[in-house]
Amino acid sequence: MRRYSRLRGVIALVLVAVCVLELLLVAFGGSGETNQDLHREESLVGALAGVKSKSRPSDEAHEHAQKTQPSAPTDNRTASEGGTQTSYSIDEVIANLSKPWVGNETRKVGIRRKLDSVMNATEYAVLTKQFTVLGQNLTFAIAPSVVRNLTNEVYQMLPEQSPFSTLKMKRCSVVGNGGILKHSYCGKAIDGSDFVFRCNAAPLKGYQQHTGRKSNMTSINPGGVIAAKYKRLPDIGHRNRFLTDMKAYGDLLIPVYGVNINAYTTSMLALRLLHQKGSTTRGLIINPDHFRGLQDMWSEMGLRSRMTTGFYLASVALSVCNSTDLYGFWPFAKGPNHRAVSYHYYDRLNISKGVHNFNWEFDVLYRLHMGGVLQMHAGPCT
Repeated sequence: MRRYSRLRGVIALVLVAVCVLELLLVAFGGSGETNQDLHREESLVGALAGVKSKSRPSDEAHEHAQKTQPSAPTDNRTASEGGTQTSYSIDEVIANLSKPWVGNETRKVGIRRKLDSVMNATEYAVLTKQFTVLGQNLTFAIAPSVVRNLTNEVYQMLPEQSPFSTLKMKRCSVVGNGGILKHSYCGKAIDGSDFVFRCNAAPLKGYQQHTGRKSNMTSINPGGVIAAKYKRLPDIGHRNRFLTDMKAYGDLLIPVYGVNINAYTTSMLALRLLHQKGSTTRGLIINPDHFRGLQDMWSEMGLRSRMTTGFYLASVALSVCNSTDLYGFWPFAKGPNHRAVSYHYYDRLNISKGVHNFNWEFDVLYRLHMGGVLQMHAGPCT
């Protein structure tokens, strides 16, 4: 009898252990998914970019990602600008983007984990007093040979904590500046987002029905927008115009520690203007370590050029938002019905290669769309 009692006791302990294990898997795996499942989905980052991910736990996971991830059309009928070897059927891309989209929460979690393993964007995408020290050296994001000291002037202009750490960002839109936005009538959909990222303070007035008017945060290029449109802010006229224009964009995200000393000087002047008394726009500084970390990660995945601001903001959104929609990301010279597409929605320039590889980035984002991680929009929203 004692033997049977002991046996019943052992069986009871085993059952309790199994129940506890199941609860732990649900708690840490999410919706019944195991950690192994999440690691497999995390490895999709590499598969989506067309290469093996260093974080991939096994070849089996890589094969799983390849089998479950639709590939981009490559029938060589239409190639984009930007220096990639990938070609697309525009009709097939448009057709795929027009289909009802279904998100994949497990894949979202896996890719968010991969991005955050570089540096958590919620806390570190923006320089803050919370995670910096007065006098520390900051290495430039694109020019690692250039280092600048965090002066007391700049330190006092930093926010106490990240703007993302206190926000509930369920649905975010990242609005690129591609000519595909022309005649899109996507403004209402964009403005319906909880948070809107924009790139390089592109003009909104006169385009609102296509681009929307809501803007919570926009990047600005000191060597491009500030230099070209505001002549590097040489006088009170250009400075007042800059401050007036920037009121439309919410927080202004500036790469102070970005490319070179000239851009640094221009960025610092813009930052001082935004922090002077009476300014209604907050100037924020991109954390160069975060940008460089993501640049290195995507380079390992195959990116052989400088990451675009739009691609960077899309990466940030994937980290800080529950759901991400992309508008205006289109590297092709033609769009729906094979109509011509300009470089920007607000000009007639042709698509330029420059220092970026637009279609490598598009390839990754398109695959993320097909995998249920983000939703990309091209063509009319009505």
